[in-house]
Amino acid sequence: MSGSLRKVLQRRRRTFAGLQSQSNPNRTHRWVVVDINALPREQAYRPDTEKWAARVNWRRVNRVVTQLFEAERLDDYEAVDRASRWMLRRNRLAVDSLVSWPIDADSVQITNGIHRIAAMRMQGVQFTIGADFAR
Repeated sequence: MSGSLRKVLQRRRRTFAGLQSQSNPNRTHRWVVVDINALPREQAYRPDTEKWAARVNWRRVNRVVTQLFEAERLDDYEAVDRASRWMLRRNRLAVDSLVSWPIDADSVQITNGIHRIAAMRMQGVQFTIGADFAR
């Protein structure tokens, strides 16, 4: 999985227009590749990572999200549903969480997605898809 995202990152550093923020409709975002290793470790260490996040197969989830990202279909909820339909329920919910409540992080702070990032880091995931919110 991480190899696939790494290829996406190397092949084209591209982003595309995203949906409006769930919490603030005046904020829009674009989808970006997030390097988990570049995020602050002290913020992403969470021994209390929620049980559902720790039980998700984040490699598999990120494989699906990466395919949707490459096809520029992350904003098409029907495509997201079709792509994750075959997955276990907890993994489907994880795909939905990455699309509906995107990870918002940079090298300074993690604004949203800290438990998911901690779980991915525990499973050795190096890259994921997140949002760069226009501030």
